[in-house]
Amino acid sequence: MATRYYDEKNERIQRARMRAAKREEQIEKGRFTSTWKEKSNLKSNSSTWRLLFVLFILCLTTYWILKF
Repeated sequence: MATRYYDEKNERIQRARMRAAKREEQIEKGRFTSTWKEKSNLKSNSSTWRLLFVLFILCLTTYWILKF
């Protein structure tokens, strides 16, 4: 019997679940947490440098404007 409706998203989810069940892999809590913290630290470092750069440019601009 042919299916009447086809849900591509649901089909992908089912295939992913089947592959995970075959491999029987589990995410280790400690590894996941440490990876999450590393990624958040990288984002905050880049944000800090970007903020410092913008502040530096603003200070130079303010100095240049007040000089004249």
